[in-house]
Amino acid sequence: MRVSVLSLVPDAGHLISSLRVAEAFRSAENASVDVIAPNEARPLLQRLPDGYSTVLFGEVMPPRYRSILNDWAASHGDWERAVSDTRLERQYFVPTSYNGWKSVHHVRAILEARPADILVADDLLFSGAYASIALDLNLPLLLHRACGSLFPARRGNALPREVAPTPKQQAFRLLARLLMRCRSKLGAILAREDELLYRRQLSDLRMCWGSVDMSRSATEKSVARVCAGFGAIELATFPEHYSLEDSVVHFGPLPSFEWKFDRCAALEWIRSSDQPVLLISLGSMAASHRIPVASIVDFARTRGFRCLLLSSEGGEASQATGGPDFFHAFWADQSKLLGEPQVQLFVTHAGSGALQDALWSAVPVLCIPTGWDQPYNAWLAEKLGVGVWMKGDSLSRALDASFSLRTKMQQRMSELRMLAADLCGRSALVEFAKERFGLAGRATWGVDSETSDGE
Repeated sequence: MRVSVLSLVPDAGHLISSLRVAEAFRSAENASVDVIAPNEARPLLQRLPDGYSTVLFGEVMPPRYRSILNDWAASHGDWERAVSDTRLERQYFVPTSYNGWKSVHHVRAILEARPADILVADDLLFSGAYASIALDLNLPLLLHRACGSLFPARRGNALPREVAPTPKQQAFRLLARLLMRCRSKLGAILAREDELLYRRQLSDLRMCWGSVDMSRSATEKSVARVCAGFGAIELATFPEHYSLEDSVVHFGPLPSFEWKFDRCAALEWIRSSDQPVLLISLGSMAASHRIPVASIVDFARTRGFRCLLLSSEGGEASQATGGPDFFHAFWADQSKLLGEPQVQLFVTHAGSGALQDALWSAVPVLCIPTGWDQPYNAWLAEKLGVGVWMKGDSLSRALDASFSLRTKMQQRMSELRMLAADLCGRSALVEFAKERFGLAGRATWGVDSETSDGE
């Protein structure tokens, strides 16, 4: 059996959630896995274990995407946040700059040259594009809805009161979108852009972006939505509060994805001492300059902890350099680090994948969310009793609570980890896909372990 993982976005959060699903097929069916992704994902995909091959199809991100993300991460206040959120929505994937949705024909050509039994993709972005490819090539598609919590898969997406935007924040967002739309229109007029071409591009983008109409008979036969992550704990713990969309089939939580490393300096540093370690990892998409890493490190030192920072940017590390009790790594296998007994507290942006890794390693979390579903995930971790949510600028209070409640949270996390082991849905997920799409008895292709670039 050959599984193809599709991603038009190079972000680790989207890729890793799909790789967890693909690993279920590789472990249960000895399947080979192709990962088809943008060229920007090359550094991450070079660490894939045996049985995986990569096909890269070129760069997709706009030239200024890093500065756009950094401005968004550094925004403060309701109005500034509303403006930066709107700017991110309209510029990060702007039709004239972002090439991911324009690469659909490259992905289709790759799949025609490398036949697959089943496609796997993330359901949070470009679901329409993935479904279009699957229908055109008559291939089954497994869309993974919400790699962590069930928030995006809940009927109506009703938010808890603590997380829902206030009326003031909602008004600011509407006003920011209106102003940004007027500015874009004015810019098009001043630049004498071809308005018809721009509208056609925007229409094409909207066809690729967003949810898939599961009511269509052709889609219903070819596409299935599954939810396999931290959400299983939600349903098992608070069943009265949650109901999944009818089109989402639930399997509960898949183990962390394990990367291939010949040598990991961060892991060696952890094992060099029995002293407890505070792991800080704030996500891969934006450099969170507004997070005072130095303050976190100084506080941890007063409690006898060493600190390990995972960050693709060097700016945060320069705040806290000095001494043998601090180590900075640009990238490492987060799940493997969390599995070390010395790691006893995890400072995270509350990405759903990060919470899932923490769950499987039974490490309590201090959540400092920046956006998207992260505030909801932070709220959930606190409600489950396995983490502390830093709200506003209350860093010192959040740090004090995290260290004071660490032992209690660790016990609760251990209980949930046992529940997760009972709910683990790898075999059930594979059997569901085989029955839904009639995969049983299909021919198995050999494993191709080389990396290639598709143009």
